[in-house]
Amino acid sequence: MDHTFQLFNAGTGMDPWVRAALVKFISVSSPGSSPSNIRDAIDCVLKNIPSFGGFILIAWSERSLAGAIVVNRTGMSGFGPENLLTFAVAPGEDAGTQLLLETLIRKGMDYAEGEIAYHLPPRHPALKLFQDLGFRRQFVELRFSPQKRKAEA
Repeated sequence: MDHTFQLFNAGTGMDPWVRAALVKFISVSSPGSSPSNIRDAIDCVLKNIPSFGGFILIAWSERSLAGAIVVNRTGMSGFGPENLLTFAVAPGEDAGTQLLLETLIRKGMDYAEGEIAYHLPPRHPALKLFQDLGFRRQFVELRFSPQKRKAEA
């Protein structure tokens, strides 16, 4: 299937309809990702809120979203990666969908300047794809959440 790709950043902006469709697409395709967090990541890319920017790459199949990546700039280099691949979504398990996700990530790797990090759970199905693309396990993330601590008390 042929796809067209569209790049968004702070310079291009994003039509409100596309933004709403992208939030819905990611939230449906990535269970556990809240629409609020998705909107925040998009707003950081577009610099609608104070941030370092980034970019969004969408794959369209005719007039429907087929896949997307959201890459946020971190403002770091050296100690931390310059980019965080916040969302990478192409729903489906078939070979064509996996190829589309790979294409989106490769295009994102070409467009990003500097290192890119992506956080995945240890047994995530896309782990092998990312390792095949050259991503390497580097750190174990430990996270403290004061809100969770208060809830447990």
